[in-house]
Amino acid sequence: FFRHAYMAERPPMRWWGITPPASVQPPSPEEIQENRRFVTALHAFNLFPTPKDIEAQDQALQQVRDLTAQWLREHAGNKQKTAERAAKAGTLALQGSKQLGSVMPGDDVDLVLVAARHVSRADFFRGFPRVLRAHPDVTELRAFPEAGVPLVQFALAGVSFDLKFCGIDKSEIDPAKFDPTKSSHLRKIEDDACMKSLLGTMIGHSLLKAVPNANTFQTVLRVVKAWAKRRCIYGKVYGYLGGLAWAVLTARVCQLYPSALPAMVLRNFFKVWAVWPYPTPVL
Repeated sequence: FFRHAYMAERPPMRWWGITPPASVQPPSPEEIQENRRFVTALHAFNLFPTPKDIEAQDQALQQVRDLTAQWLREHAGNKQKTAERAAKAGTLALQGSKQLGSVMPGDDVDLVLVAARHVSRADFFRGFPRVLRAHPDVTELRAFPEAGVPLVQFALAGVSFDLKFCGIDKSEIDPAKFDPTKSSHLRKIEDDACMKSLLGTMIGHSLLKAVPNANTFQTVLRVVKAWAKRRCIYGKVYGYLGGLAWAVLTARVCQLYPSALPAMVLRNFFKVWAVWPYPTPVL
């Protein structure tokens, strides 16, 4: 009787994924000390941006926001749109390490320009690179309009950017109200490349909601990415996993060990994926 009464009062264990956790064991005093040494070592290996790095990146990002807003207004004016409609022609959404909070020194900033129906991809690739080319602080400008996921790459004030485009079948997109993470937007996208472009933002948002501790996830993801890059197994263009795929693998291990500190999650990361029964999908 007492056993059943105790079990009835216990709160149900939360599942962070589609399976129960592998362990909910809290960290031991030894593991806490080990994790402190681990995080100190990560800073020594320059895996965290300095406040100066973050400030420079944020300033460059704001300049890109201003440039896209300026171009959208000019384009809307050429289409005889009203000033009010021109101000609601589109907005920028974050992706990648900047969105996930796992930026490392030298990382690109991944963005997608989400635009209303009167802005086409052809308009974007004809017009926006010209705006960038005229800016004195823009370098390394390259456009790839025929890629599987079309994008414009450039550096502004020393910060590198990858900018994609997504057109949505909406008459207007208010930057102050538009939420790019809502899956309902996908019903208003007919173009496959546009859908792929916006999915990066949606998946990143879902990953942050799916992990038990965002700080642990971000710390471990930095190390995983640094490890993969050091061993030259990072990047879709080279036939390996890209940043989002590594983030999914990291998030899954965080779900399996929700109480673990970053050093323990990293150790379990390699244990889990070393014995994973490939090609079973990671869910």
